Amino acid sequence: LFQTRMSLRSLAIVLFSTAALAEAACPSSEWIEYGGTNKCFLFDSETKMTYKAAINHCESIGASLVSICSFFENQFVRGITRGADTWIEPKTDCDYKNYLIGSEPTSMKSCRVLTDGWDGEWTSADCDTEKHHVICSMKAPRPSSFRFRRFFRFF
Repeated sequence: LFQTRMSLRSLAIVLFSTAALAEAACPSSEWIEYGGTNKCFLFDSETKMTYKAAINHCESIGASLVSICSFFENQFVRGITRGADTWIEPKTDCDYKNYLIGSEPTSMKSCRVLTDGWDGEWTSADCDTEKHHVICSMKAPRPSSFRFRRFFRFF
């Protein structure tokens, strides 16, 4: 009986003494990490602003207006924005584009907007006059990792 209790206690210590807790990689709980890419996103669902104001807003918090470089990232950002028309930044080193047919920007005053369309299509909008939501992104300040916490005080 003594040996059985010791074995059970040892098993309990092993099971509960090293519970892995995910350590957040983004600056705060308001930011959302895009799994494994080391990027964090912050969506402002309350405020609409012009393109230039959106860029300034993101820069003021140490981030940049979101750039989308893949179908999967586009769908991830679309999920965060829940269909709200949102400014996006073109990235010159990305091949991915998702414009609605005939809606690519045609002038310097045309900026890109992620729409509420079925596939998260992009359209163009007047940078100076139109107001849309903003989503900022940044590299995670530290990589995602697992931290082990010990609970020996319970035994």
